[in-house]
Amino acid sequence: MWRVAILYLCCLLSPFALAFEPIRLAFPQLPPYQFLNDGQPDGTALHSVVQALNTLELEFELVSVPNYGRALKELEMGHVDGFFVATRNAERDALAEFSAPVAINRWAWFFPEGAQPDVHSEQFKSEARVGTLLHTNTHHWLVAQGYERLYPLLEIGHLPKMLSLSRLDAVFLAEATFKEELMRAGWSEPPFQSKIEIEKPLGIYIGRAYLSRNPGLMTRLNKVLLEQDAPELE
Repeated sequence: MWRVAILYLCCLLSPFALAFEPIRLAFPQLPPYQFLNDGQPDGTALHSVVQALNTLELEFELVSVPNYGRALKELEMGHVDGFFVATRNAERDALAEFSAPVAINRWAWFFPEGAQPDVHSEQFKSEARVGTLLHTNTHHWLVAQGYERLYPLLEIGHLPKMLSLSRLDAVFLAEATFKEELMRAGWSEPPFQSKIEIEKPLGIYIGRAYLSRNPGLMTRLNKVLLEQDAPELE
């Protein structure tokens, strides 16, 4: 498994720091929210999480993992105490508690320019080839809504290429994530149009096992997050 661990140590003299155990958090690659930049954690949401943990003066370690399926597995196996940033679903709720918002995430459809499909029609659900990222909540949402011809990929870079070559009829993904990939790959004038489907809060999942040993942590973390401005990413 590919992983890079980065350790952040806060002041241990504070009574807040001494109140809780050190915490180990996984973060899947999801630019521009969170990613590795020359081996170092970076991203708008990641910086908000780090700011909140530093405010709590909590000792913590960040572990990079490739996707959300791996993050959940690491939590289930006890290798990490939680992960971020994520939207809510029942599978994650069974193992962890969801925090106050870190950022606002927009899920969007992307189509070739000029296309005007009815994405909620039974014909589109049964026939359209829809790309997304494997093990993300956009993937789970598509399955739950009955979209049948799904292409859940591990690498986001393939999605705009497949869409531009008509190997996909649509991509369904976090709007900021897809647009960031277009910029990274040098699509100065991408031949796509988009349509917002839903807005979801992105938060931190903290494992119930950790919280049982550290009562009060989530209350303090939520207070800090609510006092920060949750960025609304375009």
